[in-house]
Amino acid sequence: MLNKRYSAKIFAVIYLNIELIALDIDGTLVDSNKRITDKTKKAIFKFIDMGGKLVIASGRSVTGLKQYVGELGLEKLGGYLISFNGSVTIDLKTGKTVSQTMIEPEFFPEIIECAENNGISIATYKDGKAITQKSRDKYFLEETSLNNLEVVYVENLLEELKYPVPKFLLTDETRDLEQAEQNMKEQLKCVNVFRSEPYYLELVPKGLDKGKALIKLCEYLKIDASKTLACGDGYNDIPLIKSAGIGVAMGNAQPPVKAAADFITLSNDEDGVAYAIEKFCFNA
Repeated sequence: MLNKRYSAKIFAVIYLNIELIALDIDGTLVDSNKRITDKTKKAIFKFIDMGGKLVIASGRSVTGLKQYVGELGLEKLGGYLISFNGSVTIDLKTGKTVSQTMIEPEFFPEIIECAENNGISIATYKDGKAITQKSRDKYFLEETSLNNLEVVYVENLLEELKYPVPKFLLTDETRDLEQAEQNMKEQLKCVNVFRSEPYYLELVPKGLDKGKALIKLCEYLKIDASKTLACGDGYNDIPLIKSAGIGVAMGNAQPPVKAAADFITLSNDEDGVAYAIEKFCFNA
């Protein structure tokens, strides 16, 4: 479904060849069973065969994305990875880190104190592990299990963190984190604060998000951002779809994501990614 206020933009962009596609993972590239369907794979491989570039753009850690990188063969075919909601971007074929921005250690005391004052458990990442003092709720455990992350519990998180980290994850199974998000946006000026899902609140380096990472990658690849298409479903995908030439919300996307998108495709259980690729990359 086309968002009417963007119709002029769509018709202007559709006649440009899309050179790069950026895809969120959960709720977008994969269905409810966490599978990439054959139809979606076929559309992706056809786009790559035509010379297009594929970017996986996720809040997940690099470790948590390896399964899908391998399934799509992106290390051989060529592809790019935006992880931790924009903190790290990798050229999968060469292994080169295109860009990397970490949260500076000087901000850790303020961040951890703010999480404690809001009554929310906090965790971060190092070397493919999730590091936390007391995150044990079901959403945190589901997230770490899904991403094949070992959980390391420490006595004092602040004392443990002697290194920059790509993001902090805050989870709470007893409530939606909307109010906590607003509180922390007001209280923390050293990081970007946003929900990726109702029960996931994420903190990333100031000024970073998936959209800004996409723009940086386009500059690196010398691709005009107007020749990109991005698909997403979560709150953290709004900057991504706004930065792309064509921003696509999944049929199952959160309402604010749909409102920000140029086009609303089918759901992730109806091959919505394949539908969008076919519509804008093969039929122009």
